[in-house]
Amino acid sequence: MICEKDFSYSESDDSWPDFYVVYTYKLFSCPSCSKITIICYSETLCTEEDKQERYYRLERGDYGRKVIFMPPRKEHPAIPESIAEITYQAQLNLAASPRASFILCRAVLEEICHHFKIPVKAEGKSYPASLAFRLNQLFEQEKMPEDLREIIQGVRQLGNEGAHSEHLTFTKQVNMEEADNLLKIVNYVIEKLFVDKYEQQKAEKVLEELKIKILKSE
Repeated sequence: MICEKDFSYSESDDSWPDFYVVYTYKLFSCPSCSKITIICYSETLCTEEDKQERYYRLERGDYGRKVIFMPPRKEHPAIPESIAEITYQAQLNLAASPRASFILCRAVLEEICHHFKIPVKAEGKSYPASLAFRLNQLFEQEKMPEDLREIIQGVRQLGNEGAHSEHLTFTKQVNMEEADNLLKIVNYVIEKLFVDKYEQQKAEKVLEELKIKILKSE
């Protein structure tokens, strides 16, 4: 991306006059589609030496990074809109809150269950079914490839940890890169479920049309 504009300002706390935070907002444009992304970088500085070392700190990645705005990724037409939207929200939260991104990855699994009309309540029960139970129904009804079972349950377990663990403890354990890795796994599941099936059906249709046209005399 190309940085079109940037703006910086600093903030300090009266109780800690030697410390201050520099916030830098950068507006990037995509050279291929011209869409805009805005990112805020933050650095905590203390001494004059920090100022002199600032360039090298930036090179090492010693700064906070928060995505303020980014355009939604163009999803494959086979992916249901509701699932694509939750995935986009998980992507938006990667830098600001890896924990929120973990929770949203779990929400993607819930939305997949909704898409395939897996009941929220187990048959004959008055209480809601667990997500683990609903996901197992996907496999039992052969709406989910069996080779995804372990991956799906792993995403669910990690999402549960994000939803139910103590916030500060979880945020110390998980960073943006790890949340991004989980999101990549979720995207892999989505592609296997919707995109691969769509492309296979498309290929079968084209192949059948070719056979009718070219092999019709046989």
